[in-house]
Amino acid sequence: MTDVELSRQINDVIAKDYLEAVEFIEVNPRHSLVIFRDILSYLCDEIATFNNLNLLGNTLEKKIKQLFFDQIIDLNFNNILNNARQLGNTGAHKIYIGRELEDEKEFCRIYKETQLESARNARNLIVDAFINTLNCLNKKVLTTNIDYVVIAEQEYKQIFYDAIIYPSNKAKLKAGVLYESMAENEFQKNILYTTEEQLLHIQNLYQNAASCYQAAFKMSAEVDRKIKHPSNSRSIDEIILQDCDLEPLYRYSKILCQKKDGSNQEELGLKYLKIASDRKHPDATAYYAAYLYEVLKDYNQAFEYMNKTYVQEVPLVHRLFCHYYSNKEVDSVNYELALQHINIAIDLNCSDALFVLGEAYHIGSFVEKNDTLAETFLKRAIEKGNLQARKYYLFTFQKGTQKIAKEISSFFKELSKQISVDNKNSNIPKIERNSICTCGSGKKYKKCCGQSN
Repeated sequence: MTDVELSRQINDVIAKDYLEAVEFIEVNPRHSLVIFRDILSYLCDEIATFNNLNLLGNTLEKKIKQLFFDQIIDLNFNNILNNARQLGNTGAHKIYIGRELEDEKEFCRIYKETQLESARNARNLIVDAFINTLNCLNKKVLTTNIDYVVIAEQEYKQIFYDAIIYPSNKAKLKAGVLYESMAENEFQKNILYTTEEQLLHIQNLYQNAASCYQAAFKMSAEVDRKIKHPSNSRSIDEIILQDCDLEPLYRYSKILCQKKDGSNQEELGLKYLKIASDRKHPDATAYYAAYLYEVLKDYNQAFEYMNKTYVQEVPLVHRLFCHYYSNKEVDSVNYELALQHINIAIDLNCSDALFVLGEAYHIGSFVEKNDTLAETFLKRAIEKGNLQARKYYLFTFQKGTQKIAKEISSFFKELSKQISVDNKNSNIPKIERNSICTCGSGKKYKKCCGQSN
């Protein structure tokens, strides 16, 4: 039995999501990690429904805790779910990409390999979770000898082919993700030096991704069926934006907001992003809150979106809380809460949060200055592939310690010179006590400057 066939024994929805995650492991492991995390949530819901259990928590962590606390799952299954959940959190945020390091290209390659390893480990855990879930649902697993499906390059070409041939919003969405993945990979391959032709190529890939996402969210609304309904009073645009799938809408709006496709439609992107946020898409809400906070400086409205209950497992939200409670431009400065939230983001496996805390310890912002802790957190962030932390460590933290070392070295050099001068001075012939004092007073030395000797 293959792992894909195993997923179908639970239900078709999970099987489709799992197949997509497997398809993208090699080309975009981050995307696969996010899907794996969603699958875990679906599995918890399936188990709870089977056991007539009302899950009180709306986050994956709380769902797992309740299933374990109510003895629906055993310790082994609990550990499988939590380990896979933590791996899934690494896909929640893309690391900052800069252009100053000479070996950024190699660093990005290593980061992708790390993500790939995480995605593969998560896949193994998901398969274990499938087997345990089937046992919880009283469905017999015919064999535990599972073969893992290998996705070849031909399958990627098939994704593009399906998106072109079939009027399917799901096919369009997958093609959009693949185009976007290719654009990011091309950017990282040419991160040191990008020619005008390469920039146009990357921009074109983002344009293709945006086009696929736009088609996906519009097609998902099923306008033709609804517009003809006798009770319908909505316009086509209202139907699309109120009923469409949120994932392609979020992805489309994000490309427009970041201007990656070369268009100047940031305002439209922000409008769509708010719609996705108000319709409770967690990642869209977190990104919209970040846009309000960092770009528009609308702290009050950003705070409102940060407090939505369905985003409390998105690491970006807790990083924003940290910035909010440590921002002196905001009335609600609370360093203790700032530290609590950045630690929550770290627990959610967010490398950016490790960088934020490392920087804070280095400069002494919302925590007391401590270079030892600063170095610890910066190195942890670097180990997780955070390029921003690496740049800060090399060009700010280490240069600062080198500067201190130079100052100390300079001090001791000057001290050494002074000691040398003093030693030379000590070789001056000694003045006899009964001799005339050299100060010109006419008195004997012992009665003048030599009185204290």
